[in-house]
Amino acid sequence: MPDSGKISLGIIDFSHSDPLSLLLSGNFNIVRRSPAELLEMVLSGKLDFAMVSLVSYLENREKLELVKGPTIHSVSSTMSTLLVSSGKAIEGQMDIAVTGHTRTTEFYMGKVLEGLGISYRAVRRPETAGIELLRSSDYALVIGDEALEAYVDGSTVLLDIGREFSSMFMLPPVYAVTVTTGKEDTVPGLDMGRLQESAAKHSGMAAKEASARLSLPEKLFENYYSRIGYSWDSSVMGTIEFVSDELDRPCDPNDAWRRPA
Repeated sequence: MPDSGKISLGIIDFSHSDPLSLLLSGNFNIVRRSPAELLEMVLSGKLDFAMVSLVSYLENREKLELVKGPTIHSVSSTMSTLLVSSGKAIEGQMDIAVTGHTRTTEFYMGKVLEGLGISYRAVRRPETAGIELLRSSDYALVIGDEALEAYVDGSTVLLDIGREFSSMFMLPPVYAVTVTTGKEDTVPGLDMGRLQESAAKHSGMAAKEASARLSLPEKLFENYYSRIGYSWDSSVMGTIEFVSDELDRPCDPNDAWRRPA
């Protein structure tokens, strides 16, 4: 259990959250885990607040309170939400390998492919690395650090899902939001008005550490962090409402992203 002297905050254990973690580690008990693990921990009361995937929050909204706290969203291209292949071009019908970590990004991909007139079948796999996913299908949806590896591992990057979604719907793709099982609508002690600016001051150190940890170019992370948003504003809320409305509409059997794993 975290030290009871500080508020516990779960932050996703992907490099996109490293500047945020560096910023907040002095004032909060920071716990870094996967989105699924953080969801379980906040639901079971092991964390005061946690960042979870947007779709996971919406699927559990009767148990969770949405907090006007840190988010993960992107400005223009995301860089870490990619549709890749081992060389094949986009086709009208595709089998795409996906993992359990990609639920929110798979939602955005479904809307993008629908807009392009492309149908797909999700092939659910336990692997997360693009190279491994491409052993089971001609196409793969990769996110997070595994997506960044696609820029250097020889994979063919077909679509930046975040950029395509933003272009089609004029909304920032929101990947994670902060939630609690309590009644708070903000995280006590967190200045959301300066969060983006303050986190940006840690992006240089985060880029150095992520580059060393993942053996990827430091410049790649510098570019990446310039596109990641942590703030809360009306455009973020607009995306949350859009995704919520889509989840609430009657299920279309053609929506591959809705099908259980």
